[in-house]
Amino acid sequence: MSISKEKGEKEIFIVGGGELFWQSLDITDRIYLTLIHTICEGDVFYPELDMKRWKLIKKEFHPGDQKNPFDYTYFIYERVK
Repeated sequence: MSISKEKGEKEIFIVGGGELFWQSLDITDRIYLTLIHTICEGDVFYPELDMKRWKLIKKEFHPGDQKNPFDYTYFIYERVK
């Protein structure tokens, strides 16, 4: 993280895998989460959030289209301080 501070970055993004999600959750202040409205097989999942510790600050629904065949909802959560 010190490298990002030296470069003036304000956010660091963690994009997986599963173990990194778990290890970084305690130091995470904001979560950008996309929920894709379909059922598919997978073996890595984002940790279940304790909603008492997170505040929803943005929610956007997007219907499927030619580029993205499935509906999806985009969420932004911030840690309750």
